[in-house]
Amino acid sequence: MAESAAAIRARQALADLLSDWELCWILWPASNLARQLAAGAPPAWFEIPPQPSSVWAQQMQAFFLAQQEDQPLLLVLEAPQDLDKLQKLHELATPIPWLLVILLDPAGYLAAVPASGGWFQRSAEPPAYAWSSWLRQWKLEFWGSLSLEESKQVTERLDEFLQGNGRRLLHLYGPTMAQTEQLPRPIQRLKSHDSLESAYLEQLRIPENARLIWCAGEPPAGALHFSPEKAGSAAWGIHQAGFFPILALGAAQIGAALHDLLPGLPPGCLILILEAGLCWETGQSHLSPSRLRDLALLRQVHGLALACPADVFEACQVTDLAYATQTPVAVRLTQAPAVLTGLTKAPAQAGRGHRLRPGPNAAILALGPMVYASLLAAEALSAWGLECQVWDVRFLKPLDREMLENAAATGHILTVEEHCLQGGLGTMVLETLSQLELSAKVHHLALPATPPIPAGSPGEEFGLDADGIQKAMRKLLGLVSPESFV
Repeated sequence: MAESAAAIRARQALADLLSDWELCWILWPASNLARQLAAGAPPAWFEIPPQPSSVWAQQMQAFFLAQQEDQPLLLVLEAPQDLDKLQKLHELATPIPWLLVILLDPAGYLAAVPASGGWFQRSAEPPAYAWSSWLRQWKLEFWGSLSLEESKQVTERLDEFLQGNGRRLLHLYGPTMAQTEQLPRPIQRLKSHDSLESAYLEQLRIPENARLIWCAGEPPAGALHFSPEKAGSAAWGIHQAGFFPILALGAAQIGAALHDLLPGLPPGCLILILEAGLCWETGQSHLSPSRLRDLALLRQVHGLALACPADVFEACQVTDLAYATQTPVAVRLTQAPAVLTGLTKAPAQAGRGHRLRPGPNAAILALGPMVYASLLAAEALSAWGLECQVWDVRFLKPLDREMLENAAATGHILTVEEHCLQGGLGTMVLETLSQLELSAKVHHLALPATPPIPAGSPGEEFGLDADGIQKAMRKLLGLVSPESFV
């Protein structure tokens, strides 16, 4: 009932804004608003009856071309019910040259996410590169994403939007969808109750419209149990049933699940990667190859954003972000101590890193639990007169290009990750530097891919602590000889 009321208010608000314009043709498939709410509008307003999406775009094109008017077609679509029609626009044999699309989003169904496969960011700035491929496919120019509650800003933007030529899209959204109801009891299944993973699971909140799919051993109460080999299929099944899928998958099982995940995941989906990094099962002699390479494997999944939070606070923020977006998001959780909570109150922006410390001499790009150690190392380096930037990378995919440009400007970059070098943060940084045609001296701290890591090996053994990071940075800057690292 509340959602219906929100839709009525949003339609009325938009109709009021459009009533002052002498628009030749208007198409509003989701409602008969042109007759119901715009009775006093100019008589040139017209509405085409709703059609199945399979033939809708062709019928709309034929109708418009038959008018032979040198006027724009204003197309008002509503989320989520008309999103299939939006995607049908690229099927037009002859694109309509003057097409203005307003995407009305009464309940805030689409979120501000500049991530791979995502929809909109809630600002008038140009959209992030990650979904520009969608715009190119639809041949539409994005004109921003604005809140209907900001009536003055919407009016000003709409005036500019309706005056221009070409093919444009403007996103107008209402209040975001309300979240959430907690599980009947906390999810407690881990060996350590003070780790990042266990602390996060104790705070995990699940919306009423979501279903938890457990592919990581014994499921908690209320969860659906599937084998890892069927993880992707289970997520799609939950999505098709009208629910938001939350997929819990052990890092050691990603190899088995990859075949079913590779084709892609539902547009709205949250994946919890459990027991990642240096984590051993009982009786295990060496670290599982999938735990060592979980990020490298998940990078291959089409359209999947990869988040590596540094603390519980960030992990919860990313979860809320995933609930509100059309982009599938994976959150990597480790057995690192649950420290650093509340280090920064800056909201997690999808696809954006966060600078925790400025500095002109070098930059440390740290992933997940390595952020805290990197800050301690930077404090120690300041005693040498070295001021190093420290970045909480947050999202491995998509990697924040603005962050990388700032880091490259120092001339020296150190990447730190609890993951093997191949396919992880170090690889992503080198690939993106090459794409951006930036140059910097880059050094990496990561887990070795070979030989296998024996059970119980501490991160300090691989330089993944404050002392190791400090030494690696001094080596990168040429302040000591390599022999002093033995």
